[in-house]
Amino acid sequence: MLSFAILKKELLQGSFGIIFNYNFPLQNLCRAAKELGLDIEKELSNDNLVVIDVFGSKYNVKCNKKNVFYLDSVSPELINPKIDLLYAKKIQPLTKGRRTIRLINTLDGIALMFGELETLKLLNQTIARGAKDMPDSVLILPINKDVVSQKFIG
Repeated sequence: MLSFAILKKELLQGSFGIIFNYNFPLQNLCRAAKELGLDIEKELSNDNLVVIDVFGSKYNVKCNKKNVFYLDSVSPELINPKIDLLYAKKIQPLTKGRRTIRLINTLDGIALMFGELETLKLLNQTIARGAKDMPDSVLILPINKDVVSQKFIG
């Protein structure tokens, strides 16, 4: 929940947000954020936020909402290139030069989806891509340490 609070604060200050959802259906994500006063649906419609719904893509649980993006398939080998293409074509124009806050919801959600080793590889690629393409962005990585191994947390 702390990550949603940080995102809310940044959006109020004029930043642009990207949520990578790996954990549950979009409706549940919106409900959880609303508990902290973050209205995801409002921010989506005002072009202040996008959601890349990996969970919905993988499990075919999709909503037809503005600025919610889905991938045609989900695999650890292709997810980052697909996200890169989506960012370049559809998301970057929405940022309008604003500071970008990227929230992965959550790191343990990726580990459950792809495995811990693959998640670490994907994370390294994501950090490198962000340093190159979005050097002023902030990456928020919440994790439920009870879900993953001690080695992964380290």
